[in-house]
Amino acid sequence: MDLRHTETRRPTLIALLRAVHEAPDTVGEILKGVVDRPSAWEELTLWADHEGVLGVVGPLLLADSGLPGAVRAAIERHRAVQDLWQGHLLRGLEAAVTALSNAGVRSCALKGPALAARLYPDGATRPSLDVDLLTDAGDLDQSVATLAGLGYRAETGPTADYLRRYGHHLHLAAPGSAPIELHFRAYSGFGIVLPAEVLLDRARRFEFPDGFAVLVPCPEDEFLYLAIHAAGHSFSRLLWLNDLQRLVRRYPGLDWDRVFRVASRMGIAFAVAYVATLLSHWFSISIPDHGCRSRLGVRGRAADWLLPIVSRPSEPSTRDAAESLVFTSLLCDRTRSAAWLLQHHALRATRRRLHGFAPRLAPADWAA
Repeated sequence: MDLRHTETRRPTLIALLRAVHEAPDTVGEILKGVVDRPSAWEELTLWADHEGVLGVVGPLLLADSGLPGAVRAAIERHRAVQDLWQGHLLRGLEAAVTALSNAGVRSCALKGPALAARLYPDGATRPSLDVDLLTDAGDLDQSVATLAGLGYRAETGPTADYLRRYGHHLHLAAPGSAPIELHFRAYSGFGIVLPAEVLLDRARRFEFPDGFAVLVPCPEDEFLYLAIHAAGHSFSRLLWLNDLQRLVRRYPGLDWDRVFRVASRMGIAFAVAYVATLLSHWFSISIPDHGCRSRLGVRGRAADWLLPIVSRPSEPSTRDAAESLVFTSLLCDRTRSAAWLLQHHALRATRRRLHGFAPRLAPADWAA
């Protein structure tokens, strides 16, 4: 089933995600209002998988006696696969963190198994594709060399060079091991760079039930990171907003003064304010305004108009990339940041196209 040609199930999924915390007894009524034909169960399940929240809403669907057998089997199969993959990621995380620690490199786990273990009742309900680790930019080469001892190889060539200059992570892979995204900046986007030390300097120790420990961002810094990560990906998965609502519920004493103070200092206040608005409207999460949301104005309304377009499933295309770029530029704090972002990516896209047409004539780095 091609989700691009089906009605979005995002409002239903949001209602179910809210019900998990607020009113579990309303799940039946929510489903009764949308599951009006057998194929609707399949659509809802596929949308939940696409949005990354099937692990959370799957048990709610399984509890409904009207769930078709084929859909029930698909949900149970999904859960079994996630259990296996979660264990694989945890082993990869432990091996990488141990190797880096032995080499004297400080690392911090972002998202993934460490976040799932802290914010979800069962870590396997929160899917991850890889292990995300943050190290200081000055430790990047040593980190790559250390992980090479575990069989990992970092990507090379023009794309890797581009990522080192403008991005925030490198992809590392090893046969039979969990893939790793090695972050050397906390974030790069919205026309700004968020240095690794913003998260590393206040990171806290988290211990898994088996005794393995890893550094994770403090709650305030984790909110900032998860917020700009979700915004930078045009909120294309509900999973990321669900992470945020769970984080806020898990830590009701979050220091919002610090969150918005750091956001303003780092030039990401607009994106964070927009996330706060979505959490308020979609999940009834109350976040102090701190004068940030009042800035949304016309750009906020333009982002609201674009959001359903950029967050829907789509085939990669020039138009899709342009829409996402415009959406991201609307969330930049400063006009010059938005202008830099637009011209940078427009020029990059033009260079890549020219390199594709005439690879022998264009510089090699234009392929990045």
